[in-house]
Parts: sequence; C-alpha cells; structure tokens
Amino acid sequence: MNHAKRNLIYFIFQTIFGIIALLFFLFGDFTDNHSKDMLSGIGIAFTIAGSMGIITIAKLLKDPKRAAKIEMAQTEERTQFIKTKTKSFVYTIMIYLESAIIIVTGLLGFRTICITLSAIVLLKVILSLTFSNYYMKKY
Repeated sequence: MNHAKRNLIYFIFQTIFGIIALLFFLFGDFTDNHSKDMLSGIGIAFTIAGSMGIITIAKLLKDPKRAAKIEMAQTEERTQFIKTKTKSFVYTIMIYLESAIIIVTGLLGFRTICITLSAIVLLKVILSLTFSNYYMKKY
C-alpha cells in the first residue's frame, strides 16, 4: 500500500507541474515561439501522464489485495536483483555509446558538443568510482 500511496503523491505533483506549465503557456508573455511551444508540450504531456497515473493508482487503491501483491513483487529480492543488474548493464552500454558519440563529434569538428559530452561522461565515471569506493568500505 505504501508503494501505491507514494506513486499517487508523485503523480499528483506531476499533474500540478503540468498544469503550472500550461498556465505559463496560456498567460505567459514570450518573445519567441520556441519557449511557448516547449511549455505547451511539457504541460500537456505532464498533465496527461499525471492524470492517467492518478486514475491507475486510484483503481489500485480500491483493490487492497492487488495492491499488496504488487507491493510484494516490488520489494521481492529477486526483482530487486534483476533491477540492479539491468541498471548496471544499461549504465555500461551508455558509457560506451557516449564515448563513441564523443569520438564522432570530435572527428566531425563539433568541439562544444564533444567537450560537453566528455564532461558528462567524466562526471558519471567519477561519481561511479566514488560511490563504489564508499559502498565497498561501508559493506
């Protein structure tokens, strides 16, 4: 039940954020259409996704047996292990993909993009090593 309530709060905030973006879109004074178009897209997407999430969670909260079953599946050790392995593999693939994109952008002469992506990859690797070292000492 805690999992469903936590998701309900998340979806409520998501809907509120979407409504705020839509209000800025409707009543904001923008000099360029790009910002206005971006706000409309963000507002519509967040409002629809948040509303759909609220409806789904409301249906789930009406059925406590199903909510308990889903929460048990979320907290099960096997599920957590699979999530951890999946995230680790995706992280590894993304490092290699970002590195290839850095090389390509560097060869094509896009210096700013190359430096920005390099900084992001370097920060990810530094954070990964820092947290790995921290948790190795802690556990």
